[in-house]
Amino acid sequence: CYLNSTLQCLRYIPELRTGLRRNSNGNAISEALVNTFDLLDSTTKAVAAAGFVQRLRMSFPQFAQRGRNGGFAQQDAEELYSNVMMSIPESAADLFTLQLEERMKCAETEDETELVSSDAARKLVCNIQGGGASKEKKIDHLKDGLQVAMVGTVDKFSEVLQREATWTKTQKISKLPPYLCIQFMHFF
Repeated sequence: CYLNSTLQCLRYIPELRTGLRRNSNGNAISEALVNTFDLLDSTTKAVAAAGFVQRLRMSFPQFAQRGRNGGFAQQDAEELYSNVMMSIPESAADLFTLQLEERMKCAETEDETELVSSDAARKLVCNIQGGGASKEKKIDHLKDGLQVAMVGTVDKFSEVLQREATWTKTQKISKLPPYLCIQFMHFF
């Protein structure tokens, strides 16, 4: 199901298909994606994406791992998406690349200089939490889940304090891509 849902979503992005066709020279995952999309386009019946699965397992052995029952181990759509994005040509993956501005401020002293950097990502994380018997604040709206995921704390060395300290990390979107992928994260 993880493979089916990911391939079905990627299949309907015309610029991705064009980019993969134009730049897949010798790229096993790109060629397997193009072949799978062509196979899906050629029929209205169910398709076994055996060629893509074989290439995937050869390129990323985690997808070939077996569970205790002898069947293949459980994977998820995010793992597949991230590995595919790392494997396809940059020109095709750029369709999903957003720019983030990251600010880090030491929470333990005002004397430490705030650090500002830019980073690229191919997805946003939306944290879903709470509800039911949970004591956590319930988050079940996209806007709220994205905000929670873009603020956090990290331990990092402080030059001023000369030791590990807690820093507040805040991210903001500085540029959106043509296609935005959002991972709904319900386990931390």
